[in-house]
Amino acid sequence: MIRVIGVGHALGGDDYIGIKVVEELSDEIDSDEVEFVTTNDPSRIIYLAEDSEKMVIVDAVLADEPGKVFVVDQDSYPKYLKPISSHGFEVPFAIEVAKKMGFLEGKKVVIVGISVENIQIFEEKISDVVLRAIPEAKRTVRELIEKL
Repeated sequence: MIRVIGVGHALGGDDYIGIKVVEELSDEIDSDEVEFVTTNDPSRIIYLAEDSEKMVIVDAVLADEPGKVFVVDQDSYPKYLKPISSHGFEVPFAIEVAKKMGFLEGKKVVIVGISVENIQIFEEKISDVVLRAIPEAKRTVRELIEKL
């Protein structure tokens, strides 16, 4: 089974994009082989990894070009992408902790990062440039589901 995890915060402006993408995909994909989970707490990834063979994590990142979609392997999170967290516990750190706990041994984790423009607490609106990235992000996740 593949677990697709959307990370973000509903009142974080563009930070909500990871959850939004996964919510839309969960409405569109009906498969016993795919489980969709959303969370505003990246530390949940640690325990979700324990019983997952394959995971696709969808999250907001800071990069030069808002609206760009990145695919990142669990072992090579590039320095030019800055993870975002309203809790101070970022997705790459959660993955590192899961590795150290032995939860990811022999497992595959891929991150789909969507570069954002506007991260603000108590902001419900996702910026237009980031919203336009949703089709590409969903297509990317679908392709990863098929490959994994």
